Amino acid sequence: LEMHTSIIFVDDGVWQIKSKQNSAAMHEKNYTATFKALHEFGDVNIYVENESLIARALTVSDLFIPVKELNRKSVTQLLSSQDI
Repeated sequence: LEMHTSIIFVDDGVWQIKSKQNSAAMHEKNYTATFKALHEFGDVNIYVENESLIARALTVSDLFIPVKELNRKSVTQLLSSQDI
């Protein structure tokens, strides 16, 4: 059984995948290794909402994993097409 998984980072969630962050200083759990390993578990699509990056003065080059950028409308469309 092959699973197709989509993960979408929006709003402050984009900070979880920012490169060179100090999660201990923010009292947050460090998920770097977990997120980097996601592609080893099959068909995983990782998305980030473009407006969330812009609002935080970030770009995809600031992130430590490859992502597909979506605008807010596309995020809504993607969510409606998923089996949640």
